[in-house]
Amino acid sequence: PSPIKFLNRSVLNRLERALEEVDAPPEVKDAIGLEKAEVHKLKKGLLALGKNFILSEGAYLIVFNKPSARELILKYLGMLDGA
Repeated sequence: PSPIKFLNRSVLNRLERALEEVDAPPEVKDAIGLEKAEVHKLKKGLLALGKNFILSEGAYLIVFNKPSARELILKYLGMLDGA
């Protein structure tokens, strides 16, 4: 998937709503920086890829502490080219 070129208020609102729906502690949600995320539009909704998180509009949040884990997780989810 290719990233959304311009992160407008509408896209941010959708991602913030998805983050609110996730059952996670407030301190985890507060640490998520949606403004700096790389956002992709998929058939199932938006996917935000941050330095230390993956948030799907399909109501899941994956948080990790090594940026290199992002590619491994995406590969596991079948979202990288060639996967």
